[in-house]
Amino acid sequence: ANTQIYGIYTDMTDQDEFNYTIGGLTSACIGVHNHIVTHEIQASTYARFTLNRNDRIKQAWHYIYGSWFPQIDELRSHGYDFEIYGENSTSIYIPMSHVPMTK
Repeated sequence: ANTQIYGIYTDMTDQDEFNYTIGGLTSACIGVHNHIVTHEIQASTYARFTLNRNDRIKQAWHYIYGSWFPQIDELRSHGYDFEIYGENSTSIYIPMSHVPMTK
């Protein structure tokens, strides 16, 4: 309760093949359970895309990988793509070697 919700993409082979875990911070968990799946999100540089409508997530992912990445010279770093869901917004994070400044 009262914690942000995370959506973490793992084992991505292409846009149609991946695992998706929904969860929260371990510090927000009430007790430890044997069946909890954990993913450690490494400290890194991330490109962040913030949506003010939670119903536009699919379109945002298509934009990021279909339009934005082909237009920049920077490389995606090793790590998990993830989302943080707020009450009225969602932020998408992509691990990057360097985040280009947009004009």
